[in-house]
Amino acid sequence: MGAASANQEHEAINEAIKDSPGINKPKLIKLFGKSRATVERAIAELVSASRIEHRGSNKTGGYYPL
Repeated sequence: MGAASANQEHEAINEAIKDSPGINKPKLIKLFGKSRATVERAIAELVSASRIEHRGSNKTGGYYPL
């Protein structure tokens, strides 16, 4: 996978979080049909870029746009 397609995935996940604040990882995985590792990698990069944040517990929390 190239950098352009990775950026597209990150943008798509970021848009999904903007559209559904509080969405959690399992819902993102189901929504995009991607592997857990792919979604976790995209989330980690969005968090480190200060574009999203996780709120709540690991079990019931979700992701929110910044």
